[in-house]
Amino acid sequence: MYSTEAFTAADTLTKEESGKLCTNEGAGGDVALTLPQDAEGGCRFTFLVVAAHYLTITSGAAGAIYLNGTKGSDVGFIRENVADELVTLIAIGNGDWFTVEATSGWAST
Repeated sequence: MYSTEAFTAADTLTKEESGKLCTNEGAGGDVALTLPQDAEGGCRFTFLVVAAHYLTITSGAAGAIYLNGTKGSDVGFIRENVADELVTLIAIGNGDWFTVEATSGWAST
C-alpha cells in the first residue's frame, strides 16, 4: 500500500518517497512540489488536486516533464487547480519524467 501526504506548502520530494500519493488537501493557497533530481528509472509519484488551488509539479534543475506525449521545457512544470484532477509521473532515469496517467486538466510549460 502506498502512503498519502497532504502538502500545504512548497516541498521537494525525495526518491525514497517513490509511490506516494501527493495532495494539496488543506492548503490555503497554491502549492509547488519539486520532483527529485536523483530519481532512478521507475520512481513514481501520483498527484491529486483536493483543494481548489494550483498544485504545481516542477521537474527541477535537470529535467523535463512529458505530458500527452509532448516534452515540456527543461526546468518546466505542470499544474492544475480543479479538484479531483490527477496525474501520475514516472522517472525515466535521465532527469525527465513521463506521464503515465492524467485527467484532462493538467497544463505544462
